[in-house]
Amino acid sequence: MKSIKAKNNEYDWAIFATSYLQLANLACQELLDNRANKHNKAKVKPFNIPYKPQDLFVAILFNIKHGIEIFIKTLSIFAYGEYEEGHDIHDLFQAVKKKVKVLKINPIKKGSNEIKQTDIDSLYDDLDKMEELINYFYTLDLLKDKIGKHYTINDIQNDIFRYPDNKASVCLDWDAILDSQINDADIRQVQGKLDQIYKLFCKRGYFFAVLSE
Repeated sequence: MKSIKAKNNEYDWAIFATSYLQLANLACQELLDNRANKHNKAKVKPFNIPYKPQDLFVAILFNIKHGIEIFIKTLSIFAYGEYEEGHDIHDLFQAVKKKVKVLKINPIKKGSNEIKQTDIDSLYDDLDKMEELINYFYTLDLLKDKIGKHYTINDIQNDIFRYPDNKASVCLDWDAILDSQINDADIRQVQGKLDQIYKLFCKRGYFFAVLSE
C-alpha cells in the first residue's frame, strides 16, 4: 500500500472518525428507544413516517466501517505522521499494527499528559482486541445467517468455473434481508461491538497523541 504524508491536522482526522462512529451510535440509540411510533420528526407530513431497525441498519454499518477506516489512519498519523492509502480496513489495520510493533516506547510525563509503563504493557493486548472487533465489521459475519436465499451470483464473464479467481459477483436482495431478518437484537449486538471499539480507539488515540507531542 502507498503511504501518504499527512498534513499537520491529525486532530481533524480524529474529529472526522469520532463523528462517523458517534452518528452510528446515535442511530442505534434511536432505534432501541422504547417509545412508540419512532419517526423522523419531519414537518412535511408525507415524510413524517415511522421507521424500524431495518430502515437504518445499512447506514449504521456504513458509518461504522468508514469511522473505523479513518480512526486507523488517525492512529497511523499520530504514530508516524503518515497513513496508508486505501479503504480495506483489514489491510489498513495490519499495516498500522506492524509499524507499531517496531516502535520503541518509553514512559512519558508532559504536564497533565502521561503514558505509564502499564499503558505500554497493555498496548499489544489492545491492538489484538481492536483487530478482533475490526474483523467483526470487516467480514460482517452477522449477515451470513440472514442472507439465506436472498442473493444471486452474477457471472457476466462466464468464468466462474473457468478460473479459481474470477470476476463473478454476488448481488444481495437487501429488501428481503432487511425486511424479514434485522431486529432489535441485531442492533444491540452491533452497538455493543461499536462501544467496545470506540473506547479502544479513544484510549489508544490519546496514547499516540501524547507520543506525537
